[in-house]
Amino acid sequence: MIELTHASEFRVQLNLAMPSCDGFLGRIGRNGVVAGGFGEPMDHGSPAELLLEDGVLGGHVSVRAQPAARMTSAPLHTVSQSEAGFEKIMQALTTNLAWSLPVGRTRIDVELRFGTAAQT
Repeated sequence: MIELTHASEFRVQLNLAMPSCDGFLGRIGRNGVVAGGFGEPMDHGSPAELLLEDGVLGGHVSVRAQPAARMTSAPLHTVSQSEAGFEKIMQALTTNLAWSLPVGRTRIDVELRFGTAAQT
């Protein structure tokens, strides 16, 4: 429970390292439709559910928020030095959840569900 004396924005950031990273087997679904891959920055609006599917892992992570949150996602890259020079490597998928909160008390619930490809 959060109690505010003035209207504010509250944000939560999730950084999930998944084997697919920016490969073609990593995809993001919202409201039952594939929105794109892990390697693309996206603004998802305020979906009922964001589904992060990893074909290499053979599973998914479902993100739900109550009240609905504005959700965005983007790749998290690092730079590594190798024999060939510098390489940009995707390490994780960053998912941001944001709420505009009114004055007073507000309860926020965030649910993460982990499952295999056969589960929904």
